[in-house]
Amino acid sequence: MSPPESWFESAVAESWSQAVMAASVRYAEVRDQVVKALKSANPEVRSAAIATVNEANDKLAHDLVVRLANDPDTQVREEVMEYIEEFPQESDVGILLGSLKAGESLYLASSALRKILGNVGPLLDDEEADTRANAVAAWEEAVRFYLSDV
Repeated sequence: MSPPESWFESAVAESWSQAVMAASVRYAEVRDQVVKALKSANPEVRSAAIATVNEANDKLAHDLVVRLANDPDTQVREEVMEYIEEFPQESDVGILLGSLKAGESLYLASSALRKILGNVGPLLDDEEADTRANAVAAWEEAVRFYLSDV
């Protein structure tokens, strides 16, 4: 592993949660470091960067965060879903449906879809496979109905 390149990466190496808290408090000062950390080779740094962007309510970083939706690291994908749940956009529907189909972040994905579609559709939790499949099919139908261009 290469040595940390910035204050943010050093802080994450010491304590993930403290780094997120400290960076979100001084976000205006460290935003560039946090955004750069979204491209880090270290998944712990990427996930902390997403959590920081989320805590700082940085809606402008949406496209940068969403690019990590298919990250190989589970924690990074979970942080992306938490961000999308806070700041959902219609352009996120494919990612959200994909997460439901994969059985990942069911609550976050269904909550974000409800926000996009105006509180339509079920909130999912850790459903059994056959129940989840039915719920995903219902979500796909709701998306086709409410967002005809998706």
